[in-house]
Amino acid sequence: GDWSSDVCSSDLGILRQTAPMMAWPLVVAILVSLNTQANLYAVNLVLPVAALGVFYFAVQVAGQPSMFLVSPLTNVLATQFALARGDVRLERQSIVRTCEGAILFTSIACFGIAAAFPSLNRAVWGGKWTAASFSVCAMASAGCWSTVTAMLGGPLAGLRRFRLMALFEALKAVGILGGSLLGVLLRSEEHTSELQSPCNLVCRLLL
Repeated sequence: GDWSSDVCSSDLGILRQTAPMMAWPLVVAILVSLNTQANLYAVNLVLPVAALGVFYFAVQVAGQPSMFLVSPLTNVLATQFALARGDVRLERQSIVRTCEGAILFTSIACFGIAAAFPSLNRAVWGGKWTAASFSVCAMASAGCWSTVTAMLGGPLAGLRRFRLMALFEALKAVGILGGSLLGVLLRSEEHTSELQSPCNLVCRLLL
């Protein structure tokens, strides 16, 4: 009985000490989760139900650079920047180098997808996703910015700049909501071809 009480007291003590430190990481985790899901929820305000499948396909294709670059590099960059934490000069150099590399490789990947998709659509899917061509090109081009900013998550986590991470995610949430509202305001009453409406493009660019 005494042993279990000591263990519980010890666990509670550790929880009290770590709870304040976990506040901002928890906020970041919640915002990341909301932003990931809010993407599809938001377009319901702009797109007809019949076009959601095409939109989802376009998002998946255009988002490949982010999926392949951001997820694998997050832990690597977090560990690297944790070693540099406390050295202001080294932190700045590491951030600059990471941004330079991210901009270079992300631009090549994103614009490569935009350039190659029409040919891939004909060769692989027999032209089935022609309606998504314009959106894939637009999303992939705009995806350079979102992928580069997403890659900053690992470095900021390594440097324990969780407040700044939360600010990034909060601004992204504002972009999602603002883009959706703008899309609703600009949406034409007449029927437009699936994803090629200008309002849908504006909405997606702000996401």
